[in-house]
Amino acid sequence: MSAACPNCHTSVSHGNTVGCCTACGRCFSGLSAFEAHQVGPRNARGLLMCVDPETARHERGHLLFGESSRSKPGEPTIWRLWTDPSVPSWWEKAR
Repeated sequence: MSAACPNCHTSVSHGNTVGCCTACGRCFSGLSAFEAHQVGPRNARGLLMCVDPETARHERGHLLFGESSRSKPGEPTIWRLWTDPSVPSWWEKAR
């Protein structure tokens, strides 16, 4: 087991596919998930505010984020973008 990140407190290895936000301390799987959590309103200094992945909802009403399979029991959640299991992925549509 690797040492926990001092920012997000997860032990998952950070790199190109997993990283955490220094503003809110949450960990994300994938750059698109990370970018999606910073689309909130801007604060008084003009910086984007982080949205809460536990409550952020898509305009169609479903949650915007889901728990990544990289999350480990007893550690903070690693968030990924929510995907609709009834909608085929792009590689499945190409067949």
